Amino acid sequence: MLPHILEGAKYIATLDLEVMRAPLRVDRVYKMRYRRRIHLLHIEFETGPDGEMAYRLLEYHSYLLRKYKYPVISIIVYPFEASVAVVEGRFPPLKPLAQEQVKKVTEPVILNLLIRQISVAPDENTARLALNLIAA
Repeated sequence: MLPHILEGAKYIATLDLEVMRAPLRVDRVYKMRYRRRIHLLHIEFETGPDGEMAYRLLEYHSYLLRKYKYPVISIIVYPFEASVAVVEGRFPPLKPLAQEQVKKVTEPVILNLLIRQISVAPDENTARLALNLIAA
């Protein structure tokens, strides 16, 4: 029957499944007016590479579109690079520590605090302390 529905298709197996979806946690979603229409702006803050990002965005989009019935615009923010760049610029020996510690930060507010503390740290030891305490 499959080749009659979709020319060139060859049956492999029947997948009997019930979809049980894990809870979704989006970072921020805003209802806004954009180009004279209501939209949802979805912002994700990522601290490093994520090979699953495309799939997560698809899940977020489909959920938000189905629930709210508005077009969804997604923006992914990678503050990780900025944080490590600040550390590397001021205290190059701390770059490996910064790369590890920044991955632990899940809240943008905390990441901003960390960047500010590194920016004003008077010396490398103070910067190291900030990385270890704030990103713990």
